[in-house]
Amino acid sequence: MRKSGVYSPQLGERNTVSTNLDGLRISFLAGSLGQGGAERQLMHMLRALQSRGSILSVLSLTQGEFWESQIEAMGVPVTWVGQPSAQPLRLHRIVSELLRHKPDVVQSCHCFTNAYVAAAARLTGIREVGAIRSDTRQTVSGRFAAIRMWSLRHLRSIAVNSRASLQTAIEYGVRPNRLFHLPNVVDTGQFFPSRPVISNDGLVRLLAVGRLTPEKRFDRLLRALATLPPDVRATVRASIAGDGPMRSLLEQQVLQLGLHDSVRFLGPQAEMAPIYREFDLLALTSDSEGSPNVVLEAMASGLPVLGTRTGGVAELVDHGVTGLLARPSDEAALAVALETLIRDSGLRQRMGARARDRALLTYSQASLPRSLGNLYEMALT
Repeated sequence: MRKSGVYSPQLGERNTVSTNLDGLRISFLAGSLGQGGAERQLMHMLRALQSRGSILSVLSLTQGEFWESQIEAMGVPVTWVGQPSAQPLRLHRIVSELLRHKPDVVQSCHCFTNAYVAAAARLTGIREVGAIRSDTRQTVSGRFAAIRMWSLRHLRSIAVNSRASLQTAIEYGVRPNRLFHLPNVVDTGQFFPSRPVISNDGLVRLLAVGRLTPEKRFDRLLRALATLPPDVRATVRASIAGDGPMRSLLEQQVLQLGLHDSVRFLGPQAEMAPIYREFDLLALTSDSEGSPNVVLEAMASGLPVLGTRTGGVAELVDHGVTGLLARPSDEAALAVALETLIRDSGLRQRMGARARDRALLTYSQASLPRSLGNLYEMALT
């Protein structure tokens, strides 16, 4: 029987999963297979489930994106279901593919695919799992807010990757016994610290990663860099990895703030693991986040994190232990925290080591099969 209250298994446990994953048929509906955090977590889930003998398939609203060929190389079929432009026709295509694959569970990978999954589950009788992968308020905002709210209230099971988003979902009227806390995980074998290297140039290398969009607030980071005392600013070299619609404006801001010698834009990167090992700390200055993969990847790579208290960031970063946090609106505090990390190399090293330990203990891929087993037990009962 389904328990009352939110499903939230203890992280780090290595017990046998509650539901036997061997032979379990699962179809995922992905809104994209690009290089976002949700897509990386999909890959983690596919690998974990395949290793336990699950029978998998992926339906995607897009085609030819980054992860598609890698998923197919695993032997997992990927079907493009995005070609009908009208939503009812697209739903019909999704239903047809589900009836062909006959999964035990259909699982949404993005908030904007939740409505398709909720509707398809009722038309096919297949059990469903929805997704909240960003701030819940952001999930139900925008052009299709009413549809997204309907789907959250009608999905019979929803995987949520942060406790902050989970609590907000309850405040929006989602019943707690439909919610399951499924934290993001990181491949600690792929993301690991570099060998200790003594830098002879005295520079501190700062990394920021993400799509260059308004909510990521890279402009806030640039202003914090510009307010540093001149002697401190001279020791910093900041790099921004990613691309997006804000790039030209951010490049202009760099020039206006006189940061052209301190900041460079790396553009999109296909492989981030070796890049983290070239840096001393990660900065994330967003207005809105769910449970950001870049923070977990940086932690696993032994980097302290300078972050804003938004979404699930404070769940990942232990303020004063694995990094320093400030409210998004408090740019002065953010600049002070940045200066503290730049000036104190010993503090950076201690925080980075603790961040690596936390990633290994709490967010390793090894916890994922058991968590998924509990999730599907919830969905199937």
